[in-house]
Amino acid sequence: IIRYLTHWMVFRDPPEHTRLRKLTSKVFHVQSMHAMRPQVEELAAWLLGRIGEREEIDFIADFAGPLPGLVIMAMLGVPREELPLIKRLSDDMALFIGSSRMSAEKYGLAQAATHEMADFFRALIEKRRAAPQADLLTQLVHLGEDGDRLSEDELVATCILLLFAGHETTTNHIANAMLALLRFPGELAALRADAALAPRAVEELLRYDGPSGAQVRVVKVEQELRGRTLKPGERIFLMLNAANRDPEAYEDPDRLDLRRKEVPHLTFGFGTHFCMGAPLA
Repeated sequence: IIRYLTHWMVFRDPPEHTRLRKLTSKVFHVQSMHAMRPQVEELAAWLLGRIGEREEIDFIADFAGPLPGLVIMAMLGVPREELPLIKRLSDDMALFIGSSRMSAEKYGLAQAATHEMADFFRALIEKRRAAPQADLLTQLVHLGEDGDRLSEDELVATCILLLFAGHETTTNHIANAMLALLRFPGELAALRADAALAPRAVEELLRYDGPSGAQVRVVKVEQELRGRTLKPGERIFLMLNAANRDPEAYEDPDRLDLRRKEVPHLTFGFGTHFCMGAPLA
């Protein structure tokens, strides 16, 4: 698992991060993400069609859970029927990255899942080398910049990162957003009445209850922050949702306001490591 995680750009600093980001940004950019719109709409309609006229559903199991995974799988050219496998492997990997150190058997499960997912993508990469398709995986495989290319391990790691980081966070966002709208029925009614409110509503819902609780950083240079000394090697947890409810930045921050016009939220991070998948999300 360490073999592949060390190639995730989220865990790299420049110059390694700069190189990986420069290469992959040739494939993952605003235009390519927006080109996914018809596929996203088709997948959303397919999931809603499966729900049909049922009066009671499990919103995560029936919609918020499968949709992001299916979108990223479509982007990479992974067959739709592989969703249960991809979901199981991602959940097992999440034990290593985002759970308590006391979780039973977390390392073994995550190790086995990463091994299986790596083998899955390695086989898919070979297929794209032999027979290119109209998908972003084919573009990644044939990507080059001044003679530089992604290594085999970097290709596999990037595929795993896209699936893992992209689907779980977006599932959380869709689910948190639905819950927030149900808690603020006036805002839900406003959104239903005016679909043009949707783009701004998405940003406010990302601010109000974002899908990622924290980003972790390791202190490089000793510094003072609000009276506390941060020393090299210490781990710092940046609580994104606390920043997004900062009363110094937002008026009445605990209220959902789909017409809010204040400073942008920090849900996608900030600076060098700003989320590359933000346009797709």
